[in-house]
Amino acid sequence: MRINFSTGTFYKLNIPLDNWADILGELNIDGVELTFKKWEELEDVLLNQKFITFLKRYETNTIHAPFGLIYGDDFENQFNKIKTLAHFINAKHIVFHVYNFKDLELINQIDYKFTLENTMTGDWNGNKFVSFLINTPYLITLDTSHCLNFGEQELSLLFNNLKHKLVSIHLSNIVDGHHHKQFYSHPEDWVKVGWIFEKISKHVIITIEENFKEISEIAPEIKFIRHQINKV
Repeated sequence: MRINFSTGTFYKLNIPLDNWADILGELNIDGVELTFKKWEELEDVLLNQKFITFLKRYETNTIHAPFGLIYGDDFENQFNKIKTLAHFINAKHIVFHVYNFKDLELINQIDYKFTLENTMTGDWNGNKFVSFLINTPYLITLDTSHCLNFGEQELSLLFNNLKHKLVSIHLSNIVDGHHHKQFYSHPEDWVKVGWIFEKISKHVIITIEENFKEISEIAPEIKFIRHQINKV
């Protein structure tokens, strides 16, 4: 299975874009998920040809479309920017949250491979997420923290009903109610998610989408996850 690393934590750590390649280049990963909250972040990457060239070394890059935005009347222009970046880095797919669409019909305008992700907002999870997706051609990204926020039964519900649509997993732990945390420091928690790796295709992309306190924490987490997955 391929392991990607989400860049979302770089924003939380206030790491300048010019430093990302040096950090990513030291990690044992197969791809990068460019994770954006705001348009300005995506536009900064679009203008950074050096970083885009760096990303082309990876096989399984993906993009998480800006999730702090509601897509509406200007969706065509908004999506064209996302698609342009996707082509530049040979992204395997683009991830969207369903709640980002003002009108769900906009989803049908997407002409690049994409996935829809379950959330923990209370709006798009559980049976509502399953019912919306199950009779559509849409593919999914399964977020483990978002599932575990509602309990382990949420992970079972979504996985068992939608595994035939599964393209990628956003992998992270929940520790003492804090989401998108690491597993290597709480290895006993792996049992909550480890069973799904026995049941998925080797082509599913595993994206480590976690918040780190220090850059030095990233490599041990990747090592732990690779070890666990390779045991399957």
